Amino acid sequence: MTSKQIDDGYVAITYEDRGGTLRAIDHVPRDNRPPYIAIGDVTRMSADVCKLAGFNGRLTRRHLRLIVRLLGEQGYRVAYMDRLDGHRMPGAEQIESGDWAGWWRLDLQKVA
Repeated sequence: MTSKQIDDGYVAITYEDRGGTLRAIDHVPRDNRPPYIAIGDVTRMSADVCKLAGFNGRLTRRHLRLIVRLLGEQGYRVAYMDRLDGHRMPGAEQIESGDWAGWWRLDLQKVA
């Protein structure tokens, strides 16, 4: 995680880079900027918990398996995600109540 501090001589703020952008590609690319079929963001919520959000496009189960592998390699244990009504998240459990009601919780170690 990259951290940056900015101050005005009296007070300061710190900023931590907490994630990245995931892009799904429908082939194994040979160049640096291949066209993609889906895109979304990963936000680090804690050392081992992340949130997946803003996904747009067409993710396949193969892409989801790669995402689970990547997140595990990054040290994440759990991922939370919002899904459109009628869309499921394979291997995840939908949260029934509380602040995250309607979101899905994916135990990455369980589905790896």
